[in-house]
Amino acid sequence: MESLHNDEYDKYALLSYLNDGLHLDEGDAFFGGHTNKWECREIAHLLHQLGYNVDVIHYLNDTFIPARPYDVAIDIHANLHRLSPLLPKACRKVLHATGSYVPSLIEQEAERLAELRRRKGVNCRPRRSSNGQTYSNSLRVSDYVSLIGNDVTLSTYPPEIQSKTTCLNATASVTQRLDRATLPNRREFLWLGGGGAVLKGLDLLLEVFANRPEIHLNIVGGGGGERDFAKAYRRELFELNNIEYHDFLDVSGPEFHSVAERSVAVIKPSASEGMSTAVTTAMTVGFYPIISRQTGIDLPDGTGIYLDDLSHAAIETAIGRVLSMSESDLIDDIKRVQDHAGSAYSRENFSKRYRQFLTDEVGV
Repeated sequence: MESLHNDEYDKYALLSYLNDGLHLDEGDAFFGGHTNKWECREIAHLLHQLGYNVDVIHYLNDTFIPARPYDVAIDIHANLHRLSPLLPKACRKVLHATGSYVPSLIEQEAERLAELRRRKGVNCRPRRSSNGQTYSNSLRVSDYVSLIGNDVTLSTYPPEIQSKTTCLNATASVTQRLDRATLPNRREFLWLGGGGAVLKGLDLLLEVFANRPEIHLNIVGGGGGERDFAKAYRRELFELNNIEYHDFLDVSGPEFHSVAERSVAVIKPSASEGMSTAVTTAMTVGFYPIISRQTGIDLPDGTGIYLDDLSHAAIETAIGRVLSMSESDLIDDIKRVQDHAGSAYSRENFSKRYRQFLTDEVGV
């Protein structure tokens, strides 16, 4: 357990999330990976700024027993339900939801894997193994829910949960913004993501680009490390000249910057997200977004492309639109998206909105 304590404070908060990095400076390189590490640190520090001694445990810690009467408890999965009988009646219980409703997420991944089996006879195992029942139990006992996502994300939750939920934006990774004064001669595309290649539509992109040798796809992140998926798509991932697999890259580093400079659009046909931090990061860098609505991203009016469905045809149509846009129109749209993302998915915005949630909704 990590803690932020002040002897003058007489109120206590418990945060069950991630317990590394609590005492690091927010500019530390540790926070250069997934944005949840910084967001967890910020929630703890906001509680401390609001006059609470804060204890932080890892959300997978299923043996922790409270040794003090907490006034506020925030958890992201199963601990809220487990600890609920051990918390004071007056304790305000918050479930911090970072994705779609878990039973819905599991169902969406199962459907995508089944569709892959029907299409190609390929069997890949699920990458989302969260316990939907324990998550639902924590949601049920919660007094408030903070959800990283938008109305599309919220719609995956039961009505009784939606009524006590506040939607919040994720943050983008700290990275170098591109000045899109001009575009590269060849308009390359980017898929950026973590685990769950099939859930996040990488299989569809590989099939589309494998049949379009004249266009180039850069893959940064997962896929190649998922052994069953990599075996099924070995040719597409590693043998074709127009598909380049880069594995995981530091989005603030020179290798990613080199990929970004020659790419113009990020494509994310994901079947389920809370709010895709890969997309928020790509938009902040300076990419034109081609995304499913399930990414949880609200695009500025008139910019970007929402995929009508998760299909080859929808992806092909979107790619064609980007390739046919004039350079000036594409640059203008990218700059609008980039400016929007730089504000909406900033650390400053997250901090402001979560503090507001704590004070106005939870009443800390």
